[in-house]
Amino acid sequence: MLNVRHATGLVRHEHYRASAVPAVGPDAAVSGHRLLELAAAAGRDRVLPAQGGALVVSEDGTDGQGTVYRPVPLEEARAIRVAARGAKEEAVRLHERVVAALSPHVRMAEWSKDEGYGVAVDVVCNTVSVYWWPASLPETRDLWERGGIRQLCMHLLSAWFRASEGPRGTVHIHGVAHLSFIV
Repeated sequence: MLNVRHATGLVRHEHYRASAVPAVGPDAAVSGHRLLELAAAAGRDRVLPAQGGALVVSEDGTDGQGTVYRPVPLEEARAIRVAARGAKEEAVRLHERVVAALSPHVRMAEWSKDEGYGVAVDVVCNTVSVYWWPASLPETRDLWERGGIRQLCMHLLSAWFRASEGPRGTVHIHGVAHLSFIV
């Protein structure tokens, strides 16, 4: 009950801009009602007031990670939602392009099967991660590390996206995204 009372005392606006700390991806728009639920669930120890009616919700058990919620007018909340939707749609298109470049040449992971080992692709904002998913067959990891699949993926994507190799097994896609190969 104290957590709910604390949350209702802090959440005073209809719309908030949610910014992750440290920054990961675009900001999001959150309704005051949803923030009230989040603040009550997080509890008094993790929800702190900030300047101008903002709230800081720290992650449980982490140092310096959390989300800052700043009050915004309805028009700005709508613009944030439109921008987030556009970023999500672009991430989906980027994922489809990477999979299209790789799938004719390498075995792609099948998430629905335990034996579905293969190359997996994840996209968060404009960062693409390409990695080996061994499912329940860890011995297949050698295909990625020493069998040439990792190098083949790097070559295919470098040609497809006009990319260049970066530090620690990464490939930078010029003007599009950052592509990392997890070893």
